[in-house]
Amino acid sequence: MEADEHLQRVARHFDRNPVGYADVYLNVSSPSAFYFRRRQSIVMRLLRVLDGGLVLDLGCGPGMYAEPCIAQGLRYYGIDIAREAIAEARKRYGQLQQAKFEVSDAKQLPFPSNSVDGVLCLGLLEYVPKEQEPSYVTEMVRVLKPDGIIIFSFLNASPYWVWADHVPPIVRNIRAVAKNARWVPFKDCNGERIPTRKFRLKERIELLRAAGLSVIEKTYFSLNILPAPLDTRFPGQSFGGKLEHLLQKDIFGWLGMAFVIAARTRGCNEVQYKRQPAD
Repeated sequence: MEADEHLQRVARHFDRNPVGYADVYLNVSSPSAFYFRRRQSIVMRLLRVLDGGLVLDLGCGPGMYAEPCIAQGLRYYGIDIAREAIAEARKRYGQLQQAKFEVSDAKQLPFPSNSVDGVLCLGLLEYVPKEQEPSYVTEMVRVLKPDGIIIFSFLNASPYWVWADHVPPIVRNIRAVAKNARWVPFKDCNGERIPTRKFRLKERIELLRAAGLSVIEKTYFSLNILPAPLDTRFPGQSFGGKLEHLLQKDIFGWLGMAFVIAARTRGCNEVQYKRQPAD
């Protein structure tokens, strides 16, 4: 029952403003836009290893990967538990013959085993309770073809998120108390907003290996210089576009807001994988 209630909360969260979520990709000046576009460039580069085939996008939202995937000669199938998000995806991209969208839970995928060439799991597991993660990953592996690829993105447990998750709620509470409002317990500061889990690269790799996957590439991305909420107030100074290359060095990677992991089933010959050149 608790799991069902959690899924319903997540669905409500993303049903609120699917149009706004899609428009973030088009807003060239915001830190969020830089984050999403940078992630998309990494993901599409990794998908170049596929010579056609079907890509399954889990938690697809308004379907912002549909057009890029089709442009690379792939068929696209997006699923999400948020009905309004799927409605927005169909409105934007439903006319594309190589794209389909369906309301569905990623824990029980509507595909037979060994039927999908690529799986995208971008920012999905951060909303999944830890104890349920293995079943989600196992289901992804089930539908993946032996020579397919799974691409994950995870929020990194970086200083940026430590600040964003703790300092702004406390500041809001202090301001509220100063105005004679009631102090809200920290765990309730965000109301209906769904808290997102943050991860370390090492333990994510361990999770994937336990599911029978081998990591073929890992990349940190999105260096945000200013802490929240200053990053949104001074967007031109916040995201370090010119400094992004520093995240590829081990000594700086931990500063990235997130990281991408590409993996294949352990039986796949990793020697055949050739790193795709950056754009």
